[in-house]
Amino acid sequence: MNKNLRKYFLSSILTLLLIQSFSAFASDLNSINEVLFAEKDLIASITLDKNSNYKKQMDQIKSLGFDVAGIDFKNKIVDLAINEFEISILEKNKFHYIVKWEERLTRGLSEEYKNPSEIEDILNQWVTDYPSMVTLIEIGKSFEGRTIFGVKITNPKSQATYKPNVLFNGMHHAREVMSPEAVLDIGEYLLTNQGDLQVSTWLNGMNVYLVPMVNVDGNNKVWNGSTMWRKNTNLTYGVDLNRNYPYQWGACNGSSGYASSQTYRGPSVASEVETQAMMKFVTKIRPVFDISFHSYSELIIYPLGCSGQKAKNGAMASVASLMSQEIMYQAGTPWELLYGVDGDDIDWMYTTLNVYPYVIELNNRKQGFQPDYKAWRDKTVKRIRPAWKILLNKTLSEKVYKGQLSYENIDSVSINVIKNNEVIETYKPHTDGRYNILLNSGTYTLKAVRGREILETKVIEIK
Repeated sequence: MNKNLRKYFLSSILTLLLIQSFSAFASDLNSINEVLFAEKDLIASITLDKNSNYKKQMDQIKSLGFDVAGIDFKNKIVDLAINEFEISILEKNKFHYIVKWEERLTRGLSEEYKNPSEIEDILNQWVTDYPSMVTLIEIGKSFEGRTIFGVKITNPKSQATYKPNVLFNGMHHAREVMSPEAVLDIGEYLLTNQGDLQVSTWLNGMNVYLVPMVNVDGNNKVWNGSTMWRKNTNLTYGVDLNRNYPYQWGACNGSSGYASSQTYRGPSVASEVETQAMMKFVTKIRPVFDISFHSYSELIIYPLGCSGQKAKNGAMASVASLMSQEIMYQAGTPWELLYGVDGDDIDWMYTTLNVYPYVIELNNRKQGFQPDYKAWRDKTVKRIRPAWKILLNKTLSEKVYKGQLSYENIDSVSINVIKNNEVIETYKPHTDGRYNILLNSGTYTLKAVRGREILETKVIEIK
């Protein structure tokens, strides 16, 4: 359908709908999208009232079902990916906005961005070029049967008796084509700079796991013309993989139960095979840190996602602050920076596996989801290198307190991390009894417990 005909079609439907009560359908935008699942080819930029509560304004936008493309947190500007019909919703709710045909959404992708086959080829080439350092991993299969690939990078000749794991993953959301580039850049950097003392220290002391593209089906759909596709391809409308994880699934209005929504959480907890594959993989490797790359907004996000909730262990926030200082991205929880989120991967990783995870939202509003590759790819990945380097350095530092318990039935044992007589984290040891606990400077008591029984107590000092 050409642009003029599409405009006429949408205008005709809008006229019919306006006969109904506007207030009745303005509160149920998702139901209308079941009928009008039109392409999101516009950007509406809304400047929020800086004198009003930021969170309440963001909650209002999300309650109407809009697709929040990104934000400028400093200037309180919110970008919405919309179609022409949704303009009426903005007007009804008295938003002050600027709408334009968004060139970033219609011009097509730079061909240098990667499709699933190209990701596979790159990872296989690494195995060929560095056979002792790189191991190819099949994380699982997608809904359409594509393989989700990853790699493990380490120095197998290292004398280390124990190597902690770190994970970097990209593209839970299909349209965010810069996110695999950030993951690939980590691999390229590590493999081509092995003579560097810092790199050799990392690879001697840890295993680095990379999963460049989680949502392989969605990305394939993007390359077939649906450049703003976000979800996977299951159930016709797709499921937002980053709202499908078990922790707080659908619990705090941080996702949608409508299949047409861009944040549709799926029909049940962890319903998607891609989610299941990532859960199984992350459970197996139990990384100390994780970064899940997304775009856009220049943010560093850490748990917890539901509004008003924060992790008692403030070490994650401290590390995020260090990364923020290095790359000049804004740091905070999802609900502080964007809106409340449930069913996301980083909350599940932290609360279930005691991984210390982050989301880094690459690029800003001017660059958008799909910036020109030649102009922005190298600038983007180079800018955020200091952030992931901080995590690799922290992994081997005393800020991650490392130990091992030797008890039978280790699955029934927990470690209560206590500071100032308060339990700030309950850590479940790995199956071999090992633990890696991220802590700020200070004095802590570690109590290994099984039910009400205290197995051992240790006081530690983190400098």
